[in-house]
Amino acid sequence: MTVTTTRSLLFGAAAADVRRRVGPTAWVVLEATVARAEADGGVITSVVSARSLAAELGLAKNTTARALSVLRLAGLLVAVQPRDCRGTFAAGSYRVHLPANSLEHASAVASPVFSSRTRRITPIAVAQLSLLPR
Repeated sequence: MTVTTTRSLLFGAAAADVRRRVGPTAWVVLEATVARAEADGGVITSVVSARSLAAELGLAKNTTARALSVLRLAGLLVAVQPRDCRGTFAAGSYRVHLPANSLEHASAVASPVFSSRTRRITPIAVAQLSLLPR
């Protein structure tokens, strides 16, 4: 077992209200956006595109773009499109604004990574389970 550093979204008391307001697709896109986010001085920024999120989540690009639009309208994301000194656009990103009483970004959380091998159920395992009290 090895330990890796991950980013996660912590749910507070009012998270269900936010989830209900934005819908399930936008909620999943928010989770994926926050998972890629970096916190710097209290500002949470995620450098993602609708295309990269769509590929990660197995959604259509237009579905992901609509979900990002829902999240922007809800005030959870703010699109940031910087320009370089010549005026050309640089890679876009989103500034994440999480409601204080519902969602929180946690970074540098150590989590165990388990082997991806699956165990087959054998007759011995079934016999052992049958010994458990019902």
